[in-house]
Amino acid sequence: MSRGREVIRSITRASNKVRRKLEAFSAKLELSGAEGRTLHFLIANSDIEVYQRDVEEEFGIRPPTATVLLQKMERNNLIRRIPSERDARLKQIVVTEEGIGRRETIVSELKEMEDSLITGLSDGEVDAFLTIIAKISDNLEKE
Repeated sequence: MSRGREVIRSITRASNKVRRKLEAFSAKLELSGAEGRTLHFLIANSDIEVYQRDVEEEFGIRPPTATVLLQKMERNNLIRRIPSERDARLKQIVVTEEGIGRRETIVSELKEMEDSLITGLSDGEVDAFLTIIAKISDNLEKE
């Protein structure tokens, strides 16, 4: 098996395991995995204005995917989209009280998962992994 194929298989396996863990965590909150991750991102960035393009960039998703996700979150009363004070053409994404009410569970569950991901790894190994995965991501964007 080629080294490139090994890398692809390893990333795919790890990604699937992470996705399953995130889905299980989100199910506790009666959310999809994407909703849970997005809600966490929005809560973590509640001190700044966040727009759809920020969600797209954070999760590497396309505009139509982000639109559907945010529309569902809005229907479920997790977020509201309001006109930006700086540019009325843009809609700022704001977490509702219902969304904020899930904050503690989201933060604690994700912290637990983050800790389990790096258990047994040194700071140097984590740094090396982050460097390597960033290079792989950059390589994919060049194509």
